[in-house]
Amino acid sequence: MSDLVSSYFEKSVSRNVLPTDAKPPEFTADLAKKLLDRIRKIKIHAHAYALLTNLTHYKWKIEDMLYFAYQNELNGLNIHLADGESGSLGNISDDERKKFAELAKKLDLEIVLEASSTDKATVDKLFHIANVMDVHNLRVYGRYEGPLDVVMDKITDDLHYITSLAEKHDCYVDFEQHEELKSQEIATILKQVNSKRIHALFDFGNMINADEAPMEAFFNLAPFIRTVHMKGVKVVDYGGSTGHYGVLQGSDQDEMPSERFIYELLMLGDDKPQVKTYCLEQENHYVAPPFRSKDEGKNPFIKFRDISETPVPEGMTLEKMLALEPVWAYNQLKYFRKVLNKFEVLCELKIMEGTHE
Repeated sequence: MSDLVSSYFEKSVSRNVLPTDAKPPEFTADLAKKLLDRIRKIKIHAHAYALLTNLTHYKWKIEDMLYFAYQNELNGLNIHLADGESGSLGNISDDERKKFAELAKKLDLEIVLEASSTDKATVDKLFHIANVMDVHNLRVYGRYEGPLDVVMDKITDDLHYITSLAEKHDCYVDFEQHEELKSQEIATILKQVNSKRIHALFDFGNMINADEAPMEAFFNLAPFIRTVHMKGVKVVDYGGSTGHYGVLQGSDQDEMPSERFIYELLMLGDDKPQVKTYCLEQENHYVAPPFRSKDEGKNPFIKFRDISETPVPEGMTLEKMLALEPVWAYNQLKYFRKVLNKFEVLCELKIMEGTHE
């Protein structure tokens, strides 16, 4: 029985992991106890991007995202300031923002606010809205163009400024590895900033666009990871560089080592979980071209990137995509809970074996 349980666990955490990437952990009773404890403490958030088409075309309001999270027994919602167009948190009044925050509080949901830049104007607006809404967890990423060293210096300066605001407003800010920077470069920036207020957000697919292997990117960023965006990804070869295409997480098309990521993320932290939230960012049909290439020099030119979008794919009508988005979002949650439940069962069996030895 012991060999069977360990074998099944090893198979689960080895899917889409190359043998050269990382050996599977030895599944011991002590490991099982820690993993089981982490699963029972997990916090799962919805992400507004998973319903972005509905929000963009006003089929859903941002308040509907709160009800989606509540009805599916989640712990919170990550929402970008631009999600919802004219009805977005970035465009409505402070009184309306307060009402949104009050509804989230009534539903016992935590809000994480997201913005797509680290420049002063964007950051000042982000912290203003966070202060109005009494929100203390934020996400940003860099969007500068220029030589890599110049881009990294600009982002480092920005994060020093963000640190001062975070300390003033008692906030924590997670910097996402968002396609143009490699994980090791982000780790270098975070080491230089050296603030307990600034950490990393690990996305399940963005490393592909920076020409990184998934597990290598994870281990480079692991000491800094505080939050997570989960999604399914198919790698797209552009000839000398790679981009990615959004697919349903856990499907046969998903080429990411999702179960290994989930296991490794759960186990981060010695005495308590290092990762605070796991956010469901289903991005089916998302198109993400490459930003880095294998033949780039030591100081490559980083192109400016626009805010992410998911077009209606060829052969699908807008009406059908509007109808399917909530299904895709729910299916991602079902997949994630299925993985967690599988880990729970395996942990309980391993612990039972230990008590009978």
